[in-house]
Amino acid sequence: MNLSSSHWLSGQTGIETGSPRIMDIHMRGKCKPYSPNDWPDLVVRAFEILNENNWIPCATLILGLPGEEERDIELTISLIEKLRPFKS
Repeated sequence: MNLSSSHWLSGQTGIETGSPRIMDIHMRGKCKPYSPNDWPDLVVRAFEILNENNWIPCATLILGLPGEEERDIELTISLIEKLRPFKS
C-alpha cells in the first residue's frame, strides 16, 4: 500500500501482557508458532512493521490475571516503554 505519511490505517491488537510467564500460563497459543519467551520481542517487531506501513495500532492490556505477580507487571511496563517511540 503506497500510502503517504499523511494517510494511515488503524486497528486494535491485544498485547495483554509483557510477561512471557503469563503468556505461557494463559495465552500460549497467541504467539504461535513462536515461544511465549519471544512475546515481548514479537510485539515490538509487530509495531515496527505496522508503523513502517502507516498502520497505527490501538493496543489493549489485561492486568490482574490469575497468578500475576509484581515482576509480571514490571515486564509489561517495560514492554510499553519499548513501544513509546511508535505511533499508537
